[in-house]
Amino acid sequence: MLEKVKDNTTEITGEVAQPMNTYTGKGVTTMSGKIDEVKGRLKEAAGALTGNNKLREEGKTDQAAGKVKQVIGKVKDAAEKAVDKAKEATK
Repeated sequence: MLEKVKDNTTEITGEVAQPMNTYTGKGVTTMSGKIDEVKGRLKEAAGALTGNNKLREEGKTDQAAGKVKQVIGKVKDAAEKAVDKAKEATK
């Protein structure tokens, strides 16, 4: 249980804290993929500038992972829309 402080009083609530990286919702996976892709581009560029082939390869891997996350996010969002539409049709 978390304690919720309000106006110098303490109240016990039934809420459970969630780590920031576990938020879900439409577009979250896609955004995470874009972040990974940009991170990969930066790593690849830094590796190229410094001559660090390991860093360049990590960057390429991050970019690929980011692209996969974006595709998964789009498929997930489309599936959620289809489920919502089916639920509306059955009402």
